[in-house]
Amino acid sequence: MKTIETILSYCFSEEQREALYVCWIINGCGGEWSFSFDDFLEKNIEVLDIFLHEKKTELLCDLRRICEEHDVDFFFQKWFLKSNLIMAIKVFKLLHWIPISKRFAISTILFILLSKKWKVFYKK
Repeated sequence: MKTIETILSYCFSEEQREALYVCWIINGCGGEWSFSFDDFLEKNIEVLDIFLHEKKTELLCDLRRICEEHDVDFFFQKWFLKSNLIMAIKVFKLLHWIPISKRFAISTILFILLSKKWKVFYKK
């Protein structure tokens, strides 16, 4: 079993995922509000220790799936800070091959950025 399969909370079919995109419930890691997490990941992912370049596409796909679940939690207002914390924990678990101190730092920074940047969009 792949690591991402043990981390994800939802089991969306491709049709369900597509419908969520069409309804703007999810946008993956998109840049709807002038910041694109997708672009940021593409440009900065190689800074991770022990990065396996041949697994870049797979890692980006797994991170997008985590973003999708965060979007669903966010849309259905599963408590703002809780949905951000859940995403940070999922990223922490996904990056199991990075030393724990760096995983903690990455997840903490992610949680802080999500909580600061997207609070304005919550409950809209």
